Amino acid sequence: MKLKYYIISQIQEIKSYKSLRWYGFFLSFSHIVTFFFWHRNSVIHQYLTKNANTVCWPQLPFCESLRFLSSEGVEIFLYIYLSAAFLSSFLFLNKKTTTSAYFLFLLINLIKLYIYFMDYRLSGNYHYMPFLVSFAFLFVRQKLFFIPLLISLFYLFAGILKISN
Repeated sequence: MKLKYYIISQIQEIKSYKSLRWYGFFLSFSHIVTFFFWHRNSVIHQYLTKNANTVCWPQLPFCESLRFLSSEGVEIFLYIYLSAAFLSSFLFLNKKTTTSAYFLFLLINLIKLYIYFMDYRLSGNYHYMPFLVSFAFLFVRQKLFFIPLLISLFYLFAGILKISN
């Protein structure tokens, strides 16, 4: 029951601020950009199909067992992901549909996370940084304070890394 009330409070916080709903729109839209990045790069089928050569994450040496789709199945799966991302984006724009947007956004993040863990070659800053911000958006209280802080810290530490090299 505590989890239910926690999720309800997260949704209420997003509903309460138009800026957070717009933030949800743009975070969902980042999944649309991801789709086109993956779709343009035709090797995504080579990474995700059931008979593909795998490069597993060190923590997931069994990642080839996560694959179950043919090349056509991967294509359909990616278009479902794209459709859900479009729908989630536009649902965030209306206060009345924020609850649906929240759960759909959670679903598309879980889909992307599933795809992401299928092959180590899919890793990159352009994926895990939006994951961090998305999960902060979904689960951290005081989003208006925490998310800008998180993004600022990305840039701070990127600068520190450049200075130290």
